[in-house]
Amino acid sequence: MMAFNNHRALLVIAFSSVFLTLACEAHVTNLVSFISSSPDASPSPAPSPVGVKELPAVDVQGQVIKFVQKTVVAISAKTDDFFKNVVAKRLSGTECLKQCDENFESARDDAQSVLDSLSSGDFYKAAVDVDALATDVDTCNDCIKEMVGEDPEITKFDNWVIGITGDCLGELQKMHQLY
Repeated sequence: MMAFNNHRALLVIAFSSVFLTLACEAHVTNLVSFISSSPDASPSPAPSPVGVKELPAVDVQGQVIKFVQKTVVAISAKTDDFFKNVVAKRLSGTECLKQCDENFESARDDAQSVLDSLSSGDFYKAAVDVDALATDVDTCNDCIKEMVGEDPEITKFDNWVIGITGDCLGELQKMHQLY
């Protein structure tokens, strides 16, 4: 009796498998027929649900370029202002003034290099230039700390540049992930 029940259970499982396989094949065939006129043809796009508007494609590259360009232009303008109005005045007569003048000049050049790299689509070089910009401003701050002592306003500006260039690097990283 036990053997009969086992055979019966196996038969039920076998028939269930066959039934499910046939049912799934029929469903897939109907689905393919719905999507395209023949199962061998390329499927046509599924119809959009009524009342649902298609979303525009997201232009990640354009958004990244726009963000980095605007940010670097702002950094460059603030860096020029900050050097003239704060750094040059506070460091007048110190050895750090020449060092910081060179660093801030390099930062301006780096900012222009970032913009040029973005224009040519060289996102890797743009990231290197963004990093160089931050390093130049930070190097000036290091000189001030060593030669003059820490200046809270200059340190605050340095931290701002490091933070905002970090944001640019994060955006540029998106481009690396896309390609």
